[in-house]
Amino acid sequence: MAIIKLIHPELGVVAEKKLASSKGFFETETAWRYKYGKKFFECKVEKVLPHKLTPEEKPLKSHQRKLINIETGEIYENQKAAAKALNLDQGTILNHIKKKLKGRFDYIVKYAD
Repeated sequence: MAIIKLIHPELGVVAEKKLASSKGFFETETAWRYKYGKKFFECKVEKVLPHKLTPEEKPLKSHQRKLINIETGEIYENQKAAAKALNLDQGTILNHIKKKLKGRFDYIVKYAD
């Protein structure tokens, strides 16, 4: 979500509008130009785009998170490593995590965090 602000040097923020995307900037500026007339040209239009997360700030995807073996306490770096160590398919590991397996299976892994 983007925000567009109309800021007057003396009055501060005169108008503010939240936009679902950046496509509405031009239409909003045009509407403000008609609404505020000459005062619009004294103002500054500020576009505030949403903060983009850096790779360090982004949460890990489910296949990248550490897993722990419930029975042994062994920690695996990711789903692929757990699947290889337990001789299971990576999809089976995911089903263990989501507890979607029914019947004879015991749930042997969960997220470590």
